[in-house]
Amino acid sequence: MANINQIVGNNLTALRKAKKLTQQEVGFALSYSDKSISKWELGNALPSVDILKELADFYGVSVDYLLTEGNESKAEETVKKNQNPATKSNKLTIFAMSITFVWLVMASVYVSTVMQNGLPGLWIIFIWALAASFFVAWIAQRVLWGVNVWTPILLSLFFASIITAFVLQFWFQDRFIDGAKSENVAYIYTVLVPLEVVIALIYSMKIRK
Repeated sequence: MANINQIVGNNLTALRKAKKLTQQEVGFALSYSDKSISKWELGNALPSVDILKELADFYGVSVDYLLTEGNESKAEETVKKNQNPATKSNKLTIFAMSITFVWLVMASVYVSTVMQNGLPGLWIIFIWALAASFFVAWIAQRVLWGVNVWTPILLSLFFASIITAFVLQFWFQDRFIDGAKSENVAYIYTVLVPLEVVIALIYSMKIRK
């Protein structure tokens, strides 16, 4: 029989892979470093009882499940079984709150800056907020639902929106603040073509696994 560290490590690894998450993403979701996640999965250390409870809740299993040998073979079935309507509803709420938080922060920055300085062109901050929203949505979606067809879509939208924000910022700064003739920076969009191809290829392979 394997020691308890290895049993827990095997179960944690299997559950993470069943959810198609990286160690970094699990660490981000639980506020631990990826080194800690790796250490627990390799069986080099045993998480404390309170951390075991956090990990169990994150994967939707009991602490006893993590401590039981052989459960790694049931990981995919367990993850699918935990996708009940209540869980989906909670995940959608967390997802929506993450996006709302980004817009609240950006709106607060906008209002406070306008009140203090009244600078022109601050509307561009909402274009940056759109890019931030897609980035947060990409992270939240991967953590909550794992890799699926929405993963590359959200990442693609993030890159498209951040390039748009950069182009508008550059154009507005030149034309209306510095008074210079605006340069055509739309050529930056050409980088999206190979970028989108790479994203599509990488995630198509991941989703098929």
